[in-house]
Amino acid sequence: MAALAASERWLFAARFEKATAALELAPAAEGEALPAAVRVALAAQRAEVELVAGTVRRRFDSYAATLEALRELGPEAEALPEQAVRARFLAALAAAELHAGELDGAAEHAAAAAELRGLLDDAAGRAEAVALALHVAHLKLLRESGERARRTELLGRYEAAIRDAEAVGARRALAVDLHHLGRLLAETFADPVGAIPLYRRAAALREELGDRPGLAPVYHALGDLHAELGETATAAHWFRVAFVSADEIGYVRFRVNPRLRLAELLRARGEADAARGWLAEARRIAAADGWQAGEEEAARRLAALD
Repeated sequence: MAALAASERWLFAARFEKATAALELAPAAEGEALPAAVRVALAAQRAEVELVAGTVRRRFDSYAATLEALRELGPEAEALPEQAVRARFLAALAAAELHAGELDGAAEHAAAAAELRGLLDDAAGRAEAVALALHVAHLKLLRESGERARRTELLGRYEAAIRDAEAVGARRALAVDLHHLGRLLAETFADPVGAIPLYRRAAALREELGDRPGLAPVYHALGDLHAELGETATAAHWFRVAFVSADEIGYVRFRVNPRLRLAELLRARGEADAARGWLAEARRIAAADGWQAGEEEAARRLAALD
């Protein structure tokens, strides 16, 4: 359906109102009595828009409503003969459960989506569902402080998923897998040198795809990694790239945090006045966006400079 494709284009451009409007136009175009498969597909895409918009705008309380709406459609989706729509619905349900912190349900539904995509010979769709399942497994590992054997197994699964995504040209899945493998290496294996090229590849893919909500987190991670290695000029570059990218789409967290990190680098170099300017700007942005914790953190750092 054209509405789904249009909504996805606007979603990647972080134009969430337009993404939602594209979905709302579909019933008018189709008439009021939409087929069940169309209703379910539209609901799955609406959920994806809502989840990304909620993350970018720090509207985390919206996750529960998105998940509830999908669960209400669950019996109808399960009864559909159209397996491709069922797979899309299961992936959306898994993503909503992940955002709501219900990782067991997310793992089950992501695996089911991957299995259905495999049966349909949808290699790219399967790769995206596998990427989602790996992200869930990664978060569960972090939550449970998993032993090294489990961490090593997850690393191997990421590497296999990357090879599979590369083989079928699944760029979206590849970008996700590279991003999260980079995170695993950096945070779990303390290997920033190994993580940097993975993040660089993830950034290049997201740039190529036009995935604007996915860019700022990758840029910020690159800044953190170079800072950890003592490469302050390169780190400062990536923090600037991160907040410029975030400013363009109103991504609250990454408008503020890279400015805080840039100020930290400047303070360490003895450039207190420059650091103070970035902290004041971070505080102003956090206040304007209603992010109290970000505003308080910037204020605390400002006070420590005085």
